[in-house]
This record gives sequence, C-alpha cells and structure tokens, in this order.
Amino acid sequence: MKLSIKNILKTRVSVIVFIILLIIQFFGAMNLLKGDSEAEQVIIQFENIMKEAQSERSMISLLEKKGVPLQGADEFRNYLDWKQENARAGRELFIKHGKDVFGNADLLKQYRKILLWNSIYEMDRYAPDENALANHIFHNFIQKFEMPSIDFDPGKISFAGRLITDHVDEKYFTLRKTTERQIYEWNDPDTAAVTKGPWLFLVRQFQTDSLISFFIPVLAIFYAVQIISNDRQCGILEMMKLNTKWWWINVVGQITISFLILVASSYLIPFIGLGLKDGFFGWNAWILMNENNIKLLEIKTNSMPLTVQGLSEYPYVNDGLIPMEYSYVVMIKPFIFAFVLGLAKTAFYCLLGMMISVLIRNRAAVYGSSLMLAGVYVYGKWNTHLSFWLLPFQIGPSLSVSTGNGILSWASAMMVFIILDILLFFLIGGIARQMDERA
Repeated sequence: MKLSIKNILKTRVSVIVFIILLIIQFFGAMNLLKGDSEAEQVIIQFENIMKEAQSERSMISLLEKKGVPLQGADEFRNYLDWKQENARAGRELFIKHGKDVFGNADLLKQYRKILLWNSIYEMDRYAPDENALANHIFHNFIQKFEMPSIDFDPGKISFAGRLITDHVDEKYFTLRKTTERQIYEWNDPDTAAVTKGPWLFLVRQFQTDSLISFFIPVLAIFYAVQIISNDRQCGILEMMKLNTKWWWINVVGQITISFLILVASSYLIPFIGLGLKDGFFGWNAWILMNENNIKLLEIKTNSMPLTVQGLSEYPYVNDGLIPMEYSYVVMIKPFIFAFVLGLAKTAFYCLLGMMISVLIRNRAAVYGSSLMLAGVYVYGKWNTHLSFWLLPFQIGPSLSVSTGNGILSWASAMMVFIILDILLFFLIGGIARQMDERA
C-alpha cells in the first residue's frame, strides 16, 4: 500500500489539490495579520474600561439623587477612580511603547499585572458574598502577588456594583474564570503569548468561519472522484480486481490516507514557518470548552452566533459573557478530540467521492454528481436550521465542535460520521462485488 500511496501523491491531481490547500492556508495566515495592530486593540480596550468606569460613576450619582439607599457608595466611587487610573496607566504604557510591550519582558509583565489587578477587583465588585471575594478564592496567589495600594475596601464594593448592572452572577463567574486564566498565565508566561504564531494559526484554522475547514470537504470529494477516474482510465482498477479479491478496501485506504497526508502537510508547512518566526511555545495555553459536549449526545435546533475572545470562541449570550457550562482547559485537550473528529469527517467526504466514482462509470455524469453533492454541502453549511437530511453537512469545523460550539455535540457528530463511514464503506464494497460478478 505504501508504494500505491506514493504513486497517488505524485499524480497531477495531488499536486493541484496540495497547491490549492496551501493557497487557502496562506489566506488563513494572512487574515491573522489584518485589522488593527495588537497595540491599537489594547489601547481601545483600556479606553473602554475608562468609559465604563465614568458611566458607572454617573449611574451612582443618579441613583443617589433619586434617594436610592446605596451601601458602600463612597467605597464604590473610590474603586471606580482606581479602575480609571489603572486603565489609564495601561493605555499610556501602549501609547508610549506600542507593540514593543509584547517584545520586552519587563513591559509585558507590567501590562499583564495591570490586567490581572483589573480582573481581581472587577471580580470583587460582582461577588455575591465574602466567600466569593478574590482574596478568598485565590488567597495563596494574592498573598504572594504584588498588589497595588488602594483606598477602598474590596469587600464593600459589591452592593453598589451588583445593583447597577444586569446578569451579575454570570458576570461574576466570567470574571472568576478570566482571573483564574490570568493567574495561570502569570505563573507560566509562555502561555500568555499566544497572540500570534503557529498555535493561534492552528486554532483559527479549525474554528468556525475557517476558509480551509469549508473547502476541505469539497476538495476531498473531487480528489476521490479524480483519482478513481484516472485509475479506471489507466486500467489500474482492472489490474487490482485481477490481483486482489478485496481490491476496493485497498482503494478506500489509499485515497483516504493520501488525502489526509496532503491536508496534514498543508497545515504543517505554515505551522513550522510561523513557529520558526514567532516560536513554538503556547501549546499549553488555556481555551474555553464545554466538557459535557464530549460525553452527551446532543443536537441543537439552530446554530448560535459565536463570539471570539483570545483563543476561545463560545456562544454569544448576555453581552458576550462566558456561559456557565464553559470552563478553561489546556488547549491540547480539545485538539485531541478535534483530530479524531477530523479523521472521521474527512474519511466521510472521501468515501462520498469514491462511492460516486464506483457507482457511475460515465465521466461527465460523475463530475455532474460531484458538483451537485458539493452544492448540497454548501447549502447545508449556509442553513442555520437543523435538517435531518443535511445533518452531516451541517457539522462544523472539528475544533469548534470539540469545544461545544457545533450544532451537534462532539459525541453526536462522532456517532453520525462513524455510522455513515461504515455504511458508505460497505456500500462501496457491495457495488464493487456486483461489478466483479458482472465481469
């Protein structure tokens, strides 16, 4: 089989498909460089924090004018003053040094300290009770960490802080998860640097709206169709029928493995290139994942809009707050599940193409059927409402599904592809046996 796979990879169709894959991967890498620079994004982030603090100060004043009793209002105002000054310090850091902050260890440490301070006290302002304060939850870390000098009591800012906003419990748990991640990144600086480089590229290429994830199924269908058509035209299939009883098993294995090698290589080349440029650190960064998604057989009636924060994507609910069922895990964990799902998914589309080529002998009819199948796939991708007949085509990129953001859970998607892979495998075998009997 090794020699056959090598021969397939040397064919013109393999070269063309590989070039197409590399071009699409290139566009994916270029998309990471578009938009505002990292420094400009951070400046905007700090400016928004300052505006938020000013708005909350106005709300407190308005409530006091209306005679609403506000316990700890002065403490909360002092907290808002500190919040503004802390954000201003972060903004000025990037105005002065720009993107050099990310390349200087001392400046980067200062930036991350400002962010962590903000998260710790923001978590306190939403705390439902004393046991939920950051100093209680992360006591060991805070005792060793260099905290700022403040003129407010973190335990007395939550009454006013919770009164003037909605979704307070959701905001508290979002801040708690964010603070936990930032503490993890503080203890392991390499995990905090995944704002560029190979791991960010890999994550984005396996998430929703990824161009490569959209095109791989289409290319898999046409690749299988073209390889079998070429083999039939050259008489290779006839030779395999004469020499091997279970020839179709070899065909399925050769084409699927060959295509997987092309896909893997198209990821590997830019991954190594970006790694040599930016470093390979970051494999143990944290990413949000709904771990119940791995175990439960679950189907959603509609796909939900997603928001992206750092490496993570998750359903956009309650103004972008992290859903309760999501938690941070080491990035390599969902990637393992994504790899397994990706194999089953790619095999499904290769088998679809092979079934068409084995079933239909007329070359024009084969290509026409392939185009129709590709059209069905595209329609399934655009259709946000669940449809039983379009189900396999509506399963999204493997990392998105593995982290819990697909229309099907990971367990459901795996079950669908395993069942369909087995059915297509035996269907191809049944058609092949009928062809042998007729011959």
